[in-house]
Order: sequence, then C-alpha cells, then structure tokens
Amino acid sequence: MTGGMPAYHFDRALLSSGWTRDVRVDVADGAIARVTPNAPRDGAQHVAGFAIPGMPNLHCHTFQRGMAGLAEKRGPAHDSFWTWREVMYRFLGKLTPDDVEAIAAFAYMQMLERGFTAVGEFHYLHHDIDGRPYADIGEMAARIAAAANGTGIGLTLLPALYIHGGFGGVAPNEGQKRFLNDPDRYAALVARSREIVKALPDARVGIASSYSTSTMLFTQKTCRSAG
Repeated sequence: MTGGMPAYHFDRALLSSGWTRDVRVDVADGAIARVTPNAPRDGAQHVAGFAIPGMPNLHCHTFQRGMAGLAEKRGPAHDSFWTWREVMYRFLGKLTPDDVEAIAAFAYMQMLERGFTAVGEFHYLHHDIDGRPYADIGEMAARIAAAANGTGIGLTLLPALYIHGGFGGVAPNEGQKRFLNDPDRYAALVARSREIVKALPDARVGIASSYSTSTMLFTQKTCRSAG
C-alpha cells in the first residue's frame, strides 16, 4: 500500500493486451486508479488466482429479484411458460417505490459481489398500484437510479414502452396496468429519466420496446426520445 492508497497484487489478470502476470491494481476513492503489469508486490494485498474485468449484466428486471422462488414450481396441467406472469402480477400489486428501491439495491449489491459492475435495466414498472402515473412520471426510474448510485454499479436505464398485452395487439390485462404508456407519455418518461441519471457518475438512458409494442409504432413515435 503506497501513500495510504489501497493496492492489490494479482497472480494473473486479463488486460487489454491479454493475460498478464503479476498485475498490481491501485485503488483511490473506490475506483481503480492505476493498473501496473509485471509489478512487484511492494506491500499490496496478494490475491491468488486470476482476475478479469467486471462483467455487464445485459438484461435485468431487478424487481423480479424480490419474487425469486415464487414461480419456480410446476402448476396445473394447463400451466405454460407464460403463466408465471400471473405470479408476477400479484407480486407487483403490492410493491411501493420504497420496495422497488430496496429490492433493486439488494440485487445490485449481489451483482457486484459476483463480479457484475454494470447493468442494463429493462425498466417497465412505471406507475402506481392502481395504474395511474405518479406525480413524477419518473418516480420508479428515480428509485432504480438511487439504487444504482447507492451501490456503485454502472447503470444503463432502459425505459420500456408497453402498449398491448401481448403479441398481435392483444388488449392489456389488469395485471399489466402499471406498465402501460402511450407514445407521448413514454417520450416524457424518457426525457425525465435522462434528467434523473445526470448526476450519476456512470449512467446513461436508452429506449426499449417489448413484444407488446408494434415495431412501426415504436419507430415512428418514440425515435424522437433518442435524440
């Protein structure tokens, strides 16, 4: 450790140049400050084995961490891949913004512990329990951002446009009312999401469509949100 700055010495690490021996990593303010290959240990904490860069979790719905174990069982004879959603809808019928933030923070903490340092959050839980938008259209997006900021994980927030209940323009059901937006309200949500993540050190906003949105509608009505 040099000048009070934490340092770690890895037997081998995967760098941009390939696998390298004796890699020293110096840390400052919780972030990597310097990486030195073929370096002496010089008081750094030795970490045996191999080190690789942090991995991204490319597809995440963090609220589902809170329902783990509730749908992983066989149902009636008519059960199918899609019927697990009924469990999800009942679960979502009780979640408050505080619940969503706590679950997201717990999930992000677990990701970091397992080597995931960034997450793509496909975010479609937008509205209040009764389906009405919150006074702040980005209330739930703000809770996801707060969880990411509190844990330190890199965030790509992907608000999802959800219009129909399924393929072929099926009408949405009662359990999906917290997801729904029309294109104009979705554009407002994306704009608000951008405001929310501005203060985060490693965050950005994209846009996402689901099977419940026609490709043409998504392209024509929401591409302005990406500008």
